[in-house]
Amino acid sequence: MKMRRKRRRMRRRMMNRRKAVKRRRRSRRWRRMGKMKRSRIRSRRRKMRWKRKMMRRRSMRRKRTIRRKEEDD
Repeated sequence: MKMRRKRRRMRRRMMNRRKAVKRRRRSRRWRRMGKMKRSRIRSRRRKMRWKRKMMRRRSMRRKRTIRRKEEDD
């Protein structure tokens, strides 16, 4: 009996945690708050960094080609 009650409480806590995570995603503070889902946050951050790096590389390449074209004229 006690065990069952404990399990139910645990499940409720998990649900609350999930809701909290959803709420946290909307606000800007969610990165700083709590250790949960930190790995996912880190991976998302890494993904963003990678995307930015790729964009920068692409823009650099574009700039170089434009410069080359100007020199050819």
